[in-house]
Amino acid sequence: MRHLLCLTLALCAAGYAAESFEDMEKATDFKDADSVYMLGDWCRKNNQHVRANKYFAQVIRIDPNHAPARTAMGQVLVGSKWVNAEVAKKAGVGSKPAAATAAAAAAGDGSETGAGGKAITAAEQKWDLSLPADPEPANTFVNPFVHSVLFAASDSREMDEAVNTVVLPDNWNKAMPRLAKGLADPAMSRVGGVSQVLVKLLDQGRRSEAAPLIPFMVTAARRCPEAGELGYFLMACDRLRDKRLVPVIIALMGSKDADVAEQAGRVAASFTGLNPDGITVAAVQAWWNRNHNRQERDILKEQLKNADPMVSLAAAQSLITHKEAALVPVVIDHLRSGDKRAVALANQLMTNLTGQDWGITPEMGQDERAAKVKIVATWWNDNRERFVWPQDAGEKAKNPGQPEVKAREPLDEEVDRLGAPEGAVSNKAVAAVLAKGKGAVPALVRGLSSENRIVRRRSAELLARVTGKNDIAFDPAADQDARQKGVDAWTAWAVKENLMAPPPKDE
Repeated sequence: MRHLLCLTLALCAAGYAAESFEDMEKATDFKDADSVYMLGDWCRKNNQHVRANKYFAQVIRIDPNHAPARTAMGQVLVGSKWVNAEVAKKAGVGSKPAAATAAAAAAGDGSETGAGGKAITAAEQKWDLSLPADPEPANTFVNPFVHSVLFAASDSREMDEAVNTVVLPDNWNKAMPRLAKGLADPAMSRVGGVSQVLVKLLDQGRRSEAAPLIPFMVTAARRCPEAGELGYFLMACDRLRDKRLVPVIIALMGSKDADVAEQAGRVAASFTGLNPDGITVAAVQAWWNRNHNRQERDILKEQLKNADPMVSLAAAQSLITHKEAALVPVVIDHLRSGDKRAVALANQLMTNLTGQDWGITPEMGQDERAAKVKIVATWWNDNRERFVWPQDAGEKAKNPGQPEVKAREPLDEEVDRLGAPEGAVSNKAVAAVLAKGKGAVPALVRGLSSENRIVRRRSAELLARVTGKNDIAFDPAADQDARQKGVDAWTAWAVKENLMAPPPKDE
């Protein structure tokens, strides 16, 4: 599989050779070994050897057994250790495994590999448990709801209320770090509530906001003895489609609880594409050994073709962070599905991707839905070449019909980022806006006219928050004429309060 990865990366070289270092760096996930390797490989192919070696070394810190990076650094595998190729050659090792192991002990760097390329197990897995920063520690509103998510009965009304409250956009940036702190407590062994929170976020197309809790949820799940709680956890794993969860799922397939073992097997089959009938730990482990070093993007692209619409859509949601254009036609196709859950999630994903609600619901008639889906498909065919991914929307606007903005205030860029799908980006934007207080009013008023409905909604919420004024009606989902009345009302008030200049009069 490592040789296949090397070949894949070599074939991809032509596709990224023309990009700048800044483009490649921006596209790199510095927590993913293969992604960092691609950056290092690009540097090497573009004669930036110091940088290349820096990134290859970083790859090895993430994944000590990353063969392409080790090879690029001039190392070879001798027995169970990586050693300098020249040292190994002079020592005459490599052909005799027993002697090689002894020589490697003297010449190597101490990095052990799994026997036979075996992938890491759940017990060996290390998770980054650095606690996220709490943006408003003095704000205690969400604390009772966070407590309920952590401790209430998973199937109780109290849990439902808590889950629905903490995922609200204005609450999540404060609830997330507090949930992480609770899950990191060595005494915490409950995961049902936080698993439901993550599924709720995924239902709303907010995967990037759910992702920071994965390490903390897994850590608590390791201590969890309750089958019911682990059932919710496995449900979240199935929806998250994060390849780092595979060792955890394999471990749960060996559970003494038959229900947990069976559900883990179903999730493993969904993730791997293996036949769920008679699936075994050995079969899933063999799949993991073959695939653990593959890029997550490639695995997700395979899952995108899965016959189960929820598996396919979960993969599509994860591929948004990879800017994989192939996901869009698949999501559009699911809008035609007879599965109401698939239609609802597909519509949510298209809303998040494009910043506009296409008005498609699972309940509408087949002919009406087909007509609306045709509009979406036509839009994609017309705009795929100039489509801007949500995470890039704040950097460059390419929406058709949108007038080019010659110059913008820095806070306008932050307002644009209110609609970013990544929680860290949107939370940072909220903090930047709040730090300006009433000085943010002009940018927020302009945000009410955004093409992105999420930006419109959050701009309206923040306007009320920074001004204390709650009597100006504005519906971000209304038609343009109705929204304009709200924009005009906010503009008139802000001008009266000397918070912004009067708009230019028409000639």
